[in-house]
Amino acid sequence: MSMRPTAAVFCQLIEIGNFIRRMKTIKLSYLSARLFGLLFLLSVLSVTTSRSAYSKPAPLEVTTPQKEITIDFVKEAGCPIVTTDSNTRAVLDLDPFGAPKDARIYISFKNNSERPVAAVKFRLRYVNTRGEDLGTFHAAQAVILGPGAEARGKWKGTRIHPDTCALKLRVLQVRYSDGTQWNSVKTESLK
Repeated sequence: MSMRPTAAVFCQLIEIGNFIRRMKTIKLSYLSARLFGLLFLLSVLSVTTSRSAYSKPAPLEVTTPQKEITIDFVKEAGCPIVTTDSNTRAVLDLDPFGAPKDARIYISFKNNSERPVAAVKFRLRYVNTRGEDLGTFHAAQAVILGPGAEARGKWKGTRIHPDTCALKLRVLQVRYSDGTQWNSVKTESLK
């Protein structure tokens, strides 16, 4: 630990020194001058060795404000993947003014078919209070998922519209381990 005195310590030492000089000009006795000299040394030692005079300020902990939004899973007939609500959630990281900067999306899903799955592609759509589309992105995950098995995915979305209040989630495509594929009715609109 460095023992460098601060400006406040120097000011205190100067004041004590000036006080002793004034006391000497009053023609105090030899014993009184010695006593004040000893008090001066003790005060210097206590100031220079005190931890508070030299301790570093605690680092500021900057936390990013967050807002959790709901995820609505859009089910489709024949889809072999379903979400499990236990860990499915979306968290918006907010800027200092409360506008979303990015989204962290956590999805737990389960193979609801009798065939092993090799990959899943989700469509994630940000929506406002009226359900209007505010931006869409696709999130794919290669995963070996046996019948009835569960998996988790984690994605980060950027360019979030300020009016975003929820997320709609749809399974867009599923590739089985034998190479065949299940496609959502919405994949036709992508072609």
